[in-house]
Amino acid sequence: MLNPHNQTSTHILGSEVEWPIENPDLLPPGFALGSGLNRGHLLARQLCGIGTDRRNLVPLYSLVNTSAMKRYENRVKKAVDSGETVYYAVRPTYDGDNPMPTSIVLMAWGDRNARFVARIPNVR
Repeated sequence: MLNPHNQTSTHILGSEVEWPIENPDLLPPGFALGSGLNRGHLLARQLCGIGTDRRNLVPLYSLVNTSAMKRYENRVKKAVDSGETVYYAVRPTYDGDNPMPTSIVLMAWGDRNARFVARIPNVR
């Protein structure tokens, strides 16, 4: 939940990761250095997401991370900046045991206008 007073309440399950990453075992499952993938934040940095918390990171293709998700994240940020209280949830979906998400589901419910549910395929 984000509110206009920049207070956040976030619930993320998992374990934290050191930063800078010196141990490759602490990278998100499915991520490989030099693979062209991004360490995608489920809760975006602009929405107070932590990039040093492995529970908040998944491997994403660049366009998914920097373009498709960012459009929705910007909508949430704009709503919060205008004083709207927004419940925002992001959920990666997986195919079997594959550690690479097949898609990302983003959901927002605001007390004014911020409302959407979107599924973004994690493809090149």
